[in-house]
Amino acid sequence: MHLKKRFVLLLSFIFIFSNSISFASTIIHFKNGQMVEGNFLGGTSNAINIEVASQNISINIKEIAYIIFDKKYLTNLNNNSSSVVSDSYNSDATEVLKSLKVIKSITHAGVNYRDYQSKVMDATIKVDEFLDKHKKSNDPNFKKQIYDAIGYYNAASKAWLMNITDDQLSYFELPINEYCKKCKILQDVINSPDNVEYKDGGRSEGILISSMGIRPLWQCADDSIVAAEKALKN
Repeated sequence: MHLKKRFVLLLSFIFIFSNSISFASTIIHFKNGQMVEGNFLGGTSNAINIEVASQNISINIKEIAYIIFDKKYLTNLNNNSSSVVSDSYNSDATEVLKSLKVIKSITHAGVNYRDYQSKVMDATIKVDEFLDKHKKSNDPNFKKQIYDAIGYYNAASKAWLMNITDDQLSYFELPINEYCKKCKILQDVINSPDNVEYKDGGRSEGILISSMGIRPLWQCADDSIVAAEKALKN
């Protein structure tokens, strides 16, 4: 990025937070070799304001060679920046949880496949966007729980679709689905004495999952949502 553009962006960034932190000693070096020291008051993309001997002075950016900010000022600035990032994370995380809770609500209240699939697709997009946007944020448990929750809902969608289409080949996909295998509640159903004869890892098990596995998958998703809420609060 061009040096002038980076300088303007830095000043704009500092100006945003200047009202929320204390003034600090700042040294401005001019292109003509002179310098001035005072309290930084903020600025725009064209000029900065500084207090020198109780007087407010506006200085054109074109006249400035470089600026030295007090270390304490920059530390406070960085802390304010971190706070904004944290607020953004929490806000986005809350929105993701809302989209997952919508699915949770409709599965408990009753829903048709078309509406269910629409909500699942919407939540899947939001989860993916959140994970991509905040991939550098250090909160692995929350990310894992929302990823699992939407994974269970998508697995339930596939199982439900089998009941509608009766696609024989697709039945083979359900027993090897990651979230069908991962959902303990569903696996308990499959391994129960009444159903163990259907556990063949193939078509029979797929038919069993499509007929009896939807609600267990929903319950596993619900449990992940609860875990995600706890992780976010902590």
